[in-house]
Amino acid sequence: MEARENAAATIFSLTMLDERKVQIKARLRAVPALVLLLKEGTPIGKRDSATALFNLAVYNPNKSIMVNSGAVDVLIELLMDDKASITDDALSVLALLLGCSQGLQELRNSRELVPLLIDLLRFGSVKGKENSITLLLGLCKRPRWLRGGCWRIHGACLRFK
Repeated sequence: MEARENAAATIFSLTMLDERKVQIKARLRAVPALVLLLKEGTPIGKRDSATALFNLAVYNPNKSIMVNSGAVDVLIELLMDDKASITDDALSVLALLLGCSQGLQELRNSRELVPLLIDLLRFGSVKGKENSITLLLGLCKRPRWLRGGCWRIHGACLRFK
């Protein structure tokens, strides 16, 4: 586990440079390994993994790889885990994944996300509230094929224009 966490910290450091984001994308196992560490790592490993994923998600082609690696479900699980203490980091990555159509669809398919975001609006940090609002607004984005009204997400009606 320690070796994987050190690797996540190294990837986090490397992703500070834009050209490294492209090179890391070419390493097909890097993103799934970071997602697995998010799920199984220690709090420090999870934080390094989330930060590395955030840095990688700035480069658009990496977003679909993250979604396909199961990052959305793992990040939402982390929002429910008080012990992980990386709620703000998880929200930041989820907010970036809104920019990918697959990510948006995965977020819309989650039954837990909207109630969690509403709770975080009431009880979260300032950064957490900001990312919760970003996610809620992103979920309300009207798909091109839908003509008006509201988007029903598991009982909640989110209105959009």
